[in-house]
Amino acid sequence: MLRKNFALLLLMLTAGGYCAAAPARDLSAIASLPSDSFVHKSMEARKKLIHKHLPLNSREAHDFWPIYDEYQQELMLVYIQRKATITKLGRHFDAMTDDFAKQFVMESIALQEERLHVLHNYFKKFEIVLPGKQLLRFYQIENRFRSAVDAELAERIPLLK
Repeated sequence: MLRKNFALLLLMLTAGGYCAAAPARDLSAIASLPSDSFVHKSMEARKKLIHKHLPLNSREAHDFWPIYDEYQQELMLVYIQRKATITKLGRHFDAMTDDFAKQFVMESIALQEERLHVLHNYFKKFEIVLPGKQLLRFYQIENRFRSAVDAELAERIPLLK
C-alpha cells in the first residue's frame, strides 16, 4: 500500500519535462504549476499517507496541517531541483566528463544538505505542536517515504562505467 504512494512521488522525480528547477524557498514555483501536475499529485498522495498513518486529535491536527503544508512546499522545491539534476545526469550519461561528474556529485550533496536544512527548520516548528512520540512517528513516515523513493531511484539509475 505504501509502495503505491511512493511510486507517485517517484514518477514526479523521474518523469521528464513536467517542471523546471526552482530556486530554493521560491514557493511561487509550486503555486504556478498546474493542479494536475506530478508535483501536486505527489504532494496530495504524501499528505494522504501522513494523514492515514499519523493519528492526531483535533487540536494537534489544527496546529499541524498548516505547518505541514508549508514544510511540504519547501521539500517539493528540493525534489524539483533533484529531478532537474537527475534529468541533467541522464542527458550527459553516455558522454560523461570528469568535470560534469564532479559537478553532479556536488549538486547532489548540496540538495541533500538543503533537504536536511528544511527538516531541521521544520522540526523546531513541529515540536511545538506535536508530542514527542507523534513527532517521531511523523519523521519515521517521512523517512520511509524518502527511503523508498531513493531505493527506486538507485535501481533505475545505472552505475557509471
